[in-house]
Amino acid sequence: MSGQGDGDDRGTQVEVVFNDAIHGHMRLHGLLVAIINTPQFHRLRDIKQLGGSYYVYPAASHNRFEHCIGVAYLAGELVETLRQKQPKLDISEKEALCVKVAGLCHDLGHGPFSHAFDGMFLPKAMEDDDEYKKDKSKYEHEYFSGLLFDTLYDENRGIFEKEGLEKDECEFIKELINPPERGKEVCLQGKKSFLYEIVSNKANGIDVDKWDYFLRDCHGLGLTCGFQLRRLMDNIKVMKTDDNLYHLCFAIKTRDNIMEMFYTRNFLHRKAYQHKKCKAVELMIRDALLESDLGNELCEAVKNMESKPQDYQKITDSFVNDSGLDLIVRIQKGELYELVADEKVPNKPNKRSADFERLNEERETAIKRKKQEYPESSGFTYHEAVFDFGNKDSNPLARVQFYEKDEIVEQDEDYQLYPRHWMETRLRVYKK
Repeated sequence: MSGQGDGDDRGTQVEVVFNDAIHGHMRLHGLLVAIINTPQFHRLRDIKQLGGSYYVYPAASHNRFEHCIGVAYLAGELVETLRQKQPKLDISEKEALCVKVAGLCHDLGHGPFSHAFDGMFLPKAMEDDDEYKKDKSKYEHEYFSGLLFDTLYDENRGIFEKEGLEKDECEFIKELINPPERGKEVCLQGKKSFLYEIVSNKANGIDVDKWDYFLRDCHGLGLTCGFQLRRLMDNIKVMKTDDNLYHLCFAIKTRDNIMEMFYTRNFLHRKAYQHKKCKAVELMIRDALLESDLGNELCEAVKNMESKPQDYQKITDSFVNDSGLDLIVRIQKGELYELVADEKVPNKPNKRSADFERLNEERETAIKRKKQEYPESSGFTYHEAVFDFGNKDSNPLARVQFYEKDEIVEQDEDYQLYPRHWMETRLRVYKK
C-alpha cells in the first residue's frame, strides 16, 4: 500500500480501511498505516506465515505481512471493547494505540520461513556459541522484533511523536510484544497490567495473535476452524484474581468455545505446523543453510542486529529461495527427505516432577535406541514432534480464569470434552 503524504506528514493521515479475506473491512489508525509503509514492515511481504508448509499446501501462501495487520486490527477491536464495556479501567487513547502498534509489529523479527529460522536453524547453528548459550531468549523472533522496532522508531520518530508516543511508549510497545513474567512488568504495573495479555498472553495462551493465525492458517490450508472469535471477544472481562493481579477473564459459558480453540491449535500442529512432509521441507532448509556460507552470513546478521539491523532486514524467503543451494533446488523439484520411521516416545518430563530423573532416563534411552537403529552417519536425520494443547502435559483450561456474573468461578474437572492425554511426542526419522 502506498503512503499518503510525505515525510512526517504520514502521522497525520486519517484512518484507512483494508479489505481482508479473514476479518472483512478493517479500519486502521493512520499511524499504523504509516508503519506499514516502512521497509521494516514491508519485508514481511516476503516471509511465508507457514514456512515449509507452502510446499505441501499450495493455497497456504499467506505472509507475515497480512497476519500482522490482522493482529493489529483484533488488538484494536479488543482494547476498544474493553474501553466501552469497562470505562472504569481508564484505558487512555495513548495506551490503546500502543496496544495496536504492538499487534502490528509483533512479528517484525521473523526470519526466512518463519519458525523454521529461529526454531530449527538458529538453535543448531548457534549451539556452540557462548553468547547463545548465555541467553537463548536473545535469539528468538520476539527479541528480534524489539530490535527492528527500535530501528523503525528511530527512522520515523516524527510520526510517532505526533501521536504522543515518545521513547517511553516505545519501550512499552516492546514489552507488549514480548511480555515479562506477570508482576514483573516495567512500563505499566498495577490495575492496567492486563494490557500485556492482549497481543501475547503468557498467562494462558489466549491472545489476538493466536486468534488471527488460527483463522488465517485454517483459511489458507483449506481446513475448518472450530471456535467463534466474536463470542470470545464479547465475553471478556478484566477482573482481579487470586494472585492479586488483573487478568483478562472469560465468561464460564465460553468454556466449550475456548476448549475448541485449544483443539484447533492441536489440530493445526498435526495437519500443518508439524506435518511430516512440512517438516521434511524445513529440515532440508535447515540443512541447506547449515552446510553453506549463506548460513554463516545469516548467523552474522543475527549477531550484529543491534549495530547493523539493515543486514537482517535483507533476509527474507527470497534470500534463501534464490540461493541455488543444492537442497533448496531439491525442495523446488519435490525431492524431499523420506520419512522412514515415526515412533511415539516418552514426553519430556517436568523438572519439578519427583520422578524426573527416572522419566528422563527412560525418554533418553528410547531416543538413543532409535538413533542407533538409524545413525546420522548413514544419512539419517531426526525431528521430535510434540503435540499438545498449549500447556504441555496439562489441561490448558487450568490456566484460564472464568467468571459468572461478577465472581471468579471454579471449573468442573470432569469436563466431557477433555481428551485422554494432553501431550504426545513422536520421534521422526528421515532419510536424506
